[in-house]
Amino acid sequence: MRLPKSPGLAAFLSLFPGLGQVYNGQIARAFAFFFAWVGSIYLTANGHEFPFAFVIPFVYLYNMIDAWKGATAANQRFLGGRSEPEEGPSLESPVWGGILVVFGIVILASNLGWLDLERLAKCGRCS
Repeated sequence: MRLPKSPGLAAFLSLFPGLGQVYNGQIARAFAFFFAWVGSIYLTANGHEFPFAFVIPFVYLYNMIDAWKGATAANQRFLGGRSEPEEGPSLESPVWGGILVVFGIVILASNLGWLDLERLAKCGRCS
């Protein structure tokens, strides 16, 4: 009998953060890991070294571990060990789509010059 998911392949695909979660069918987690990784790199490059320089390897490694665990849990469900995913349906909620749309609108507004994120960040540090 062939298991539906390979934990090794899931971890290998996670060398690009989020891809292992896509393989496991956990799309919301994939977006969360990808944007956490990219956001940490962006913030580190823009002068916010602490704590984001330390977040990059944490997100990267945890992403691989999570993909391994997700594939293992899918295999256990397939074999009848567990009937429900351990996280429940809340992580794959449609709210994630709304959050991503808002995030995309903010980034688009920044790129078009309608919103100055640098000035907003400086203002947030002042208060």
